[in-house]
Amino acid sequence: MARSATIDKFRKVFFEDFNEMDLSAQEAEQLRRIRAVYTLQLDNPMVSSKEIVSMLGSQFGIKSIPQAYRDIAQTNALLGSVPNSAKQWTRYMVTETLKGVITRADFIIENSLDDDVIIRAMDSKTKAADKLAKYARLDQADPDPVPYEDIVGMKTEFTTDPAVMGIEMDDPQSFVEKVKKQYVEFEEVEK
Repeated sequence: MARSATIDKFRKVFFEDFNEMDLSAQEAEQLRRIRAVYTLQLDNPMVSSKEIVSMLGSQFGIKSIPQAYRDIAQTNALLGSVPNSAKQWTRYMVTETLKGVITRADFIIENSLDDDVIIRAMDSKTKAADKLAKYARLDQADPDPVPYEDIVGMKTEFTTDPAVMGIEMDDPQSFVEKVKKQYVEFEEVEK
C-alpha cells in the first residue's frame, strides 16, 4: 500500500480500538509504533529523535534506524509535527517560570523581616518582570492591522502574444496555428 494511502487509512482509525479496525497485522504493528511515538512526544515535547529511535528499538524491537525515522516522519505526517509544538511549550514554560519567580518574590517580601532578603527578593522580582515584559514584547507597539479592504487586485489582461514573455517571432499567429494543429484536436464549427 502506498505511504499516503496508509497514512489516510491510519488517520481514519487512529483513535479507534484495534479490535474494530480492518488492518493487516503489519499495518496494526505500524499503527502501534506511530501511537507510541505520538504519545511520547505529547508527554515530553522536548524529546529528541534519537530518544524516540531508542524507545522504538526497546519497546518494538526496531533494529533498523531508517525504519524508526520513517515511523517518526509518518507520525508527523499523520498528526502534525509535535516538535514544532515544543516551541509553544517552551514559551509556556518560560512564562510560567517567570510568573513563579514573581510569586515567590512577593511571598518573601510579605513574610520576611530581614531587609537584605527583601531587597534581593525585590531585585529578582524586578528582573523577572522585566524579562517577562520583554518576552511578551510589551516594550513594542502593537502592529497596525492590515487594511484588507484597501487591497486591490491586479488587473489581468490575457494575451496570446509570445512577445510578452520575451519570445520574438516573425509571425506569432502562424506559430499559434501550428501549435493548435499539433496539440489541439478540434472541429471547425460554422457560425
